Amino acid sequence: MSYFEHGTVEFRQHGGTADQSVIVAWVEFVLALVRATLSLSEICVKKLVKDKRVLESLVGPRVYQAMSYPCRLPLPPPTAPCRSVIATGSIGYRYGETVPVDDQITEFLNTFEKYAYRLRHLTIRGVAQPETPFLDSIGRYAPSLQYLHLGSLMFGPGVFEHLPPSLRTLRLEDDTRFDFPLDELEDFGSRAGRAKSAFRSLIICVRRDDTSSYTGLADICRDCDVEFQLRNGFNIYTW
Repeated sequence: MSYFEHGTVEFRQHGGTADQSVIVAWVEFVLALVRATLSLSEICVKKLVKDKRVLESLVGPRVYQAMSYPCRLPLPPPTAPCRSVIATGSIGYRYGETVPVDDQITEFLNTFEKYAYRLRHLTIRGVAQPETPFLDSIGRYAPSLQYLHLGSLMFGPGVFEHLPPSLRTLRLEDDTRFDFPLDELEDFGSRAGRAKSAFRSLIICVRRDDTSSYTGLADICRDCDVEFQLRNGFNIYTW
């Protein structure tokens, strides 16, 4: 440890995020922890136990609550065909090369519904693709969602009916292996532009040679003051 060599304490870098509230919460948490420990003797510090109540008493209820989000989905069993990366206020699932089966999808959705009501960032994508979309209702379970990234074949036209008004950025993957619900997305863009919504950014990642079909969507986003990005490989087009 750097404490024994240099007399300093190292705080590991927080996971990357563009969410200001998460950044501020982490900075306030570190500062509060340093202030609290400076007022304690070395003997008292060594007697501290790993307990949530002790930590809350050190940094204070407000700072502790800001760093505590009830959106910790349990890790899937080792046999489940997915990898999970869970960070404060955000969840990312990436399925492996085996398509998730019905029981695993049901378990995930049930757990998600139980814990994700304060979730702000969500990414679900994968190598193997399910035969039918299973994430159309995902927005209903996360009313505080601000960023949503869904891989191809995981969503259908119905996903745009349940997106929460708190959503600021929507990132979707298009693929030649399925019919992208472009008409429904254009309707959503028009509605979001007319309504009092937080929606400000739309990103489409495509694997198509011809992207002319997105011209109408780009026009709608421009009229609604929504930033539109089309990413095709290493090429990024912004309107």
